[in-house]
Amino acid sequence: MLLYISYVIFQGLFFSQTAESKRFNLSTLDEASSYATFLKSSVTGQLSRHGLDSPDLKRLSIVATDAFLWSFPLVNTAPNFKNSIASISQMNQIQWNHVPNNASFNTIVSPNVNVLYGPRFLDLTSGSVQISVPNTSGRYYVLQCMDFWGFTFARIGFTVTGTEAGTFTLVGPSENATSNSNTIFVVNTNGVWIMGRIAVINQNETDISIANELLSDFKVTWLGRNDEAAVKHQQSYWDAYTSMVQYNAPLPSMEEDLELFKPLGITASGVDWSSLHTSQKLSLSIGATAAWELLQESTTITQHLNKSNTSSLLTTWNEWTTSPVIGSTNTSIPITAVVSYSYVAANIPAEAVYWTKFKDNCGNALTLSGYYVFNVSSRPPYNSFWSLTTYNASNFFLINTTDNVYTLGSQFPGVVSDGGEGGDEVAGTSVLYLSQQQPSTDLTVGGTWMPLGDSADSADDVIYFLFRIYSPTNADVVYNYAPPNITVTDSKFNYKAC
Repeated sequence: MLLYISYVIFQGLFFSQTAESKRFNLSTLDEASSYATFLKSSVTGQLSRHGLDSPDLKRLSIVATDAFLWSFPLVNTAPNFKNSIASISQMNQIQWNHVPNNASFNTIVSPNVNVLYGPRFLDLTSGSVQISVPNTSGRYYVLQCMDFWGFTFARIGFTVTGTEAGTFTLVGPSENATSNSNTIFVVNTNGVWIMGRIAVINQNETDISIANELLSDFKVTWLGRNDEAAVKHQQSYWDAYTSMVQYNAPLPSMEEDLELFKPLGITASGVDWSSLHTSQKLSLSIGATAAWELLQESTTITQHLNKSNTSSLLTTWNEWTTSPVIGSTNTSIPITAVVSYSYVAANIPAEAVYWTKFKDNCGNALTLSGYYVFNVSSRPPYNSFWSLTTYNASNFFLINTTDNVYTLGSQFPGVVSDGGEGGDEVAGTSVLYLSQQQPSTDLTVGGTWMPLGDSADSADDVIYFLFRIYSPTNADVVYNYAPPNITVTDSKFNYKAC
């Protein structure tokens, strides 16, 4: 313990003279931003679960958050990145499926389409595990707990333990069965397979959405005296980093970053995991979890920039937002990681510009049940093509539409006017009528109907649009072009007052 305290003090002295100069990178993070609050809360909470309250270890863990975000774009391209990244993302959660099963589901045989499945493998060799469950208000669920010989040794949920919130501890064969949990289960093997199931009404989007809100509250936390339980999965991640930097050396501009990461044992040539002190491993584990939570905290670059109080990197026109950092790595550490996570392979603005819109011209959320007009009254600044695409705002995926029509734009015949010989229309202009149900043709004269979603989709689903311009006429389009508004109308496409 004395050695541990001395080492942390040494790290704190080193940190105080180097880390404060470059901060989010973590140094650029506005202390008033929601990210600063989120980051401190995540790190403090993780340390508390280990029974630790060291300011130096807390600050070192925040630097480790930066280190994970800094290394993420590189590791994200590693051949084995899926395993190394997944081990971090899965450390404290059951991996639920968020939609009912279909023919593509192959995790277990003869799958049930009336439940959402949530598999999870646990390794108890480094300590016991606590499972926290929410109050599901009577909704059926079960966490079937099996040892590695295939025997079901416990069932947590509706039938046995009920649907109230609670905590349950799984203890391996070599551990002492002591815990503050509701119930302790002693396992015959160190390996545990959990198969979670929670009931849903198949094809009922509202019910499925309610069930999904519960899933993040099923949590797995490693307990006990063994800190290695929290850090063991980190080695594969930093091994991937070490492998990648052997032939992808850090850039000269990253020297200051590497100086910041020295107390963690991170160098330009890699990480020697076997030589790291326990406090370094623990900090890297805590930082990785915090970073991963931060990456998943928001999905769009707009949300990330707002939460980090760097909205100056946004441009907004008619409630459309875009940013010059999309597709660019010449920016701060967290935004580079966000681009790698959410916009991997996105084009830089000189090649393509992406505008995102969540609200209509009256400032209300866009929905599948709405009627809208997208009036491109002047030719957008493109050399190749432009397009408008609809997405489900709850999961950021495409929505089922009639004849699989998800997008319309200048590359679709008849959508954009060619001006016509002697006509009054301006070449390159277009009018799109947007609604869930196809209108009569007399309502869309002079324009094109674009479906928002099939009738099978919930009319209450909130949507958003992406307006893309490929090969813009100049790179400054991101700053000086105002895309047309999405204007709300009645069911006959007559404009409505706000």
